[in-house]
Amino acid sequence: MCRNPTVSYFSECYNTYDFDRFTAFPALRIAVIQVLLKGDGDMIREAKISDAARIAAIEVASCRFAYKDIVPEKYLFEDLTAESRIPSIERWISEKLFELYVYEDPDTGAVNGMMGIGRCEDEDKENAFELHFIYVDPDHLRAGIGSDMLRFFEQKGKERDFEEFVIWVLEENMLGKSFYEKHNYALDGKEKIFRRWNKREIRYVKGI
Repeated sequence: MCRNPTVSYFSECYNTYDFDRFTAFPALRIAVIQVLLKGDGDMIREAKISDAARIAAIEVASCRFAYKDIVPEKYLFEDLTAESRIPSIERWISEKLFELYVYEDPDTGAVNGMMGIGRCEDEDKENAFELHFIYVDPDHLRAGIGSDMLRFFEQKGKERDFEEFVIWVLEENMLGKSFYEKHNYALDGKEKIFRRWNKREIRYVKGI
């Protein structure tokens, strides 16, 4: 049985029948997940226009770190800049083209990660939820940020009764592939070309 109404209580309930009983009401279930994801004082929230510059900086730094041996240097260090990305990100937020979330430390106010999620648009995936992109500030890797955001994404999909999760990854992105495989995602044999970089992407899926 679950005992004390603390984060450890919620964590224990998550893996027991009590969690199902405790989260019979959708609003309460969401609140519990938010507590679980808060972890050591960190939180995930919806992105705001005021976050655009920081989101752009994270995207650029993360791409340069993860794709330095995959994507031509000219693109990463000349064509791709935070300043050039800000208008697109502002449009994503204002027009809600993606559900855009940031990972923020409430103690410092620093945003150290971002992701875009939403319904999968692949023709053969009518009821799938997709992680369109996820970036973590390279200075904050190995801190559990990516895993927390991935769990948040998955919980959103479960709340909306999707049947599976979808993530497209550059075929040469060994860091990304290892990360998703560690979280029980598997290749399904589908591939496509990411036109911006003319690089092959492969699809990972995970059942709910």
